[in-house]
Amino acid sequence: MALTPLGGIPSPTRSGNLDPGALLYLLRHERLDAQAIEDGLSRTAGLAGIAGHGDMRVLLADPGPQAQLAVDLFAVRIAQSIAAMATGIGGLDHVVFSGGIGHRAPGLRARIIARLGWLGLALAPDDNDAGATRIDAASGPAIWNVAIDEERELAESALAWL
Repeated sequence: MALTPLGGIPSPTRSGNLDPGALLYLLRHERLDAQAIEDGLSRTAGLAGIAGHGDMRVLLADPGPQAQLAVDLFAVRIAQSIAAMATGIGGLDHVVFSGGIGHRAPGLRARIIARLGWLGLALAPDDNDAGATRIDAASGPAIWNVAIDEERELAESALAWL
């Protein structure tokens, strides 16, 4: 995420990072106003804009070209973000997958890590498929698959402010 939830990685309905020229095109050639563009980028873009829906579980199970394009775009953008962070800090010691998609999607983890082999990252396929906690091939940076209760984390953080 960047200044708003629209930036960063594409989400089920949000565009993620976008070429600013796309906005100019929508203004000039499609004659959309700012509200229509904002609504589109927030509600019907992202994975849903590519595949018709944004449920990653359904996309991963769908062999169709639009679903696979959406999954590939998501994996590429995650890999690009990891690579950018590694560049910013001078390397990697660990990569951690968590949350609903990261923790529960071994195929997606494999797609992401396959794009990052040049950083020394390598999965242990059997451990990844089994949902083990440590899923790297032990030849490079550690790769972790960590379950997290996001709702509990949010509730505990909110309660800490009271």
